[in-house]
Amino acid sequence: MWTTQPIGLRGWRERWADRKNEQYQRAYDAALGAWQQRDTKLRQLRAAASEFRGSADAAVGLSLEFFPGEVVYTVLPAAELIEAEGRHIAGLPRPERAVLATPDTTLSPVLADGLHVVDPGMVVVTDRAVVFLGHDGVREWMYARLSGVAHDRRASFTLMHTVDERSISGLLLPPAAADGFRFHVTLAFAEAIGERAAVVAQLDQVITAHQHARPSTPAMVTSDQAPLAAIVTTLSLAMVVRRVHPPNLASEPGVTARAGRRRAPAGGQ
Repeated sequence: MWTTQPIGLRGWRERWADRKNEQYQRAYDAALGAWQQRDTKLRQLRAAASEFRGSADAAVGLSLEFFPGEVVYTVLPAAELIEAEGRHIAGLPRPERAVLATPDTTLSPVLADGLHVVDPGMVVVTDRAVVFLGHDGVREWMYARLSGVAHDRRASFTLMHTVDERSISGLLLPPAAADGFRFHVTLAFAEAIGERAAVVAQLDQVITAHQHARPSTPAMVTSDQAPLAAIVTTLSLAMVVRRVHPPNLASEPGVTARAGRRRAPAGGQ
């Protein structure tokens, strides 16, 4: 049979306080780590938004003809050209000129209704245009002809809105590459239309808001705060399960064991 035996009940208030403080500290450490990671990323973006002007070296080796003095902001080896089925589709993101999308969650690779993939290929973002090099040809969006760029907040696609708005097209990016692509497109487009300072100012606002959201150091509890109900948990943790084995009847004097014992043949020695 099984029985339980209580041990070590002294100091149950202290053990309750220790457990609670360990829980609070673990939660705080996790929250602070996530906060610090995002803080580092935002400050890196702010530095790039203020100083980065593209790279001429990044154009070397690309099968694309560049304008004199044109520089490359980023290259994505995998992307998909997408098009809208019509000019007026509900639920699509609105075009903006110098607004940086800084989502806190992972973007979905699922397209919105009314959009479809046309061609796979690669993307080159320069200081003049966004260029898609696909299997079926080249699609180019010159900044001078863009009315705005629309980054979806939930899915990893971006739409390019031209001044004539004859059709809406854009790019579907791998979710892991979407943030970097959006940053460089926003920065390059803002530079081309003279609104780079607006991107820097936006990042300053985001960084300031993030500073105010820094996790607070948890207040430690003391043993005096332990509720009486906590003794139930302590009792449960302080019980050890002990199995009591039945006596070995075969070893008791005057007792004949009948189970599991082979009998000698009749007449045998």
